[in-house]
Amino acid sequence: MCSFANGSAEFAVKVFSLVATFLVARALTITAHEVSHFATARFLGWHDSSISLPFLSLGHPQTKVPGLNPARAQASIVRHAGWCFSLALALFVCTTCSSPTAFAATLTALDALSSDFFGAHPDGYATAAPSGSVFFCGNFGVLLLNGLKGAKVLELLRQMLRVTMVRGAQSAGLVTYKPRNGSSVGVRSRVVNGKRTDLSHLLLRKFKSALGGSAVNSTNTSPQLFQGHTRFATSSICNLSGCHPHQWTPPQRLMHWQWGKAEARYVGAVRNVEGYITHNGDLDFFSVNGSTLPLPQLQGMLSRVLGQPMPSDVDSVCIAGLLDLLRTKGLWGPSVRYAFVFSALKPSGVNKLAAELASLKKILDAVAQAFEEQWAQLLMSPPTDVESGEGPITDEASAVARLSSLMEKRMLELVVKRASLTPLVESLEALLPPVSNDRGVPEVAHRNLVVGAVQAFFHQDLLKAGFDLMKGSMGSFGLVLSHSLDADKEAVFAARGQTMSVAFYPSAGFVMFGSESAATKVGLGLSEEESAGSFRFDLDDVVGEVLLLRWGENEADVESRRLAASRGTSASGRDADTKLAEIFRYGQDSSFVLSGANFLENNWHHPLQSRKLQLAGNPLVDPLPEITVADPIGRDILELPDLLRAIKEDFADPSHESLNRITAWTFTNKLRQRLLKRQRGEADDSIDLLIIGCEVSLWVGEQFAADMRLVFPKLKILALSSNKLLGQ
Repeated sequence: MCSFANGSAEFAVKVFSLVATFLVARALTITAHEVSHFATARFLGWHDSSISLPFLSLGHPQTKVPGLNPARAQASIVRHAGWCFSLALALFVCTTCSSPTAFAATLTALDALSSDFFGAHPDGYATAAPSGSVFFCGNFGVLLLNGLKGAKVLELLRQMLRVTMVRGAQSAGLVTYKPRNGSSVGVRSRVVNGKRTDLSHLLLRKFKSALGGSAVNSTNTSPQLFQGHTRFATSSICNLSGCHPHQWTPPQRLMHWQWGKAEARYVGAVRNVEGYITHNGDLDFFSVNGSTLPLPQLQGMLSRVLGQPMPSDVDSVCIAGLLDLLRTKGLWGPSVRYAFVFSALKPSGVNKLAAELASLKKILDAVAQAFEEQWAQLLMSPPTDVESGEGPITDEASAVARLSSLMEKRMLELVVKRASLTPLVESLEALLPPVSNDRGVPEVAHRNLVVGAVQAFFHQDLLKAGFDLMKGSMGSFGLVLSHSLDADKEAVFAARGQTMSVAFYPSAGFVMFGSESAATKVGLGLSEEESAGSFRFDLDDVVGEVLLLRWGENEADVESRRLAASRGTSASGRDADTKLAEIFRYGQDSSFVLSGANFLENNWHHPLQSRKLQLAGNPLVDPLPEITVADPIGRDILELPDLLRAIKEDFADPSHESLNRITAWTFTNKLRQRLLKRQRGEADDSIDLLIIGCEVSLWVGEQFAADMRLVFPKLKILALSSNKLLGQ
């Protein structure tokens, strides 16, 4: 009995030892395999490479090389380095180590050959992005310029949502801004759809309730923006937190400064500060001071710098966080924060933000308070002190030029001389460039912090935020940006790799925008008089384009901006004022101007007016069909038998040239050719079958690709977004 027990114990120990040895060896050989990819990428100059080894979560280990096009030769070198190293390691281990270790090394080598050489991956590994980062969705919305037409807004939004729902109808949201206590306050509603419920009715009912029963106050004739989004989550849970419009930082009351035209000086008031984004596409990486941050690091950095926890794990919410970080004009606190991250911070400090300086927000707030104090003193100075040597301050442009210079001078002197402030900035030394003077103060970093904060205070507006966001981001974007401080005068739209259209209805006083261009045709359902003269712009989503729309100014204001810009005295930090062009006039006696400025990412000039697509009266543009079905899903189910019967009859009838039959014959013939090349050993490393699609059609294509891989395991099959293909 004892002998049997002892034998069983020894056997159990031996088995445990073998299993433990195998698991450790397996983890080490996988790590070595990924390190070989990583080292090769770094050697070739891709210094932003990173390794993911999610052993505990049972995920797939991988090496990420941001910006490396898979079609480039360097990508092949990085890929093949992994299997070559793992195979060599397995041969060495098999001749020198025990069986469990040798088996682990051999298994890793086989995995490497399968993934790196033959291109086979576990399901989802080759194309899957982190959870929550791949969404099929669409923007839609209305800019109401004529408040007297406000009664029609909700119905227009409902129709636009019904059209945009073809991109996915799992959830949707809307936001607008309402005046309250001298500020604009965001009113947002979001809903998750049921299996057989109508998303448009769910959202508009909740939105109307949030607005108190009507979209627009009947006595309010001011313009109003309505920004919406519908979402289809393919790799994450569909829930309310992942639903757009997104906001990272909750509304807060901050001192905001702006040029008072009537007062001819800067005036300050405590206002509500909040921003919203709607985004169609995906955000993969964002660059800060030469460091390219993948999504997890970007989430950590934003949480630390903004002082707010991440409100959702979806990628689009990071764009909302970046808007909070980048839109700082008239706000000293956010301007100091912006300058710290983008002007003063050394590259290595970016990666430390998630782990160091728990009191970072407290330190930056203290520095910002010093700026506030100096700014208040400067505005209270005698006019002669402020204007000496520079001439009188007559407008915003001259005020910016003079006051920015004085603020920089004051704050630089304060940093060096004021003992109570210097230790605060010295606390940031771990994240700022090296010390450079005998006081132990990083002088260059201090100068960058001060100058950067002052410039951000005067110039980092919504348009500049949009520029910086697009410039630093890698991914695809159909994007709408809005902010409470700008809700009464402007909004920014952007497109790269995702579509975005903006339609104008001058007679009705509406602007309609959306990812689905058909949604912008909703206005054609208005009366003939209201839709007369309508036209549309489609942003360039291949090159990449940013569009600013500005309203609430009269002709004299627009002309004054243009003249100041032509003389080089514009208050704008960009050349937006030189490109602002009138789109149409609105309001009583047509006294107000809606203007726009567009910017292509390759810096080419392609004016909006040269790209107008006429809508009303265009024989090539059909109005939208009337959508009145109460249960569209039920209707689709009822139509399925007739559709399937028609498809079957089309394939079965050889008497006519069916496009289905021709397509099927061509497709199978091409597959046969690729299979024969593989069989003869003539195939190269190229893709045998590329399936492309957009939004929902891409999801269908991915399912088809998965089925084809099961049927033809020897073929290299890839499903890819058509937008990303166009962007290559």
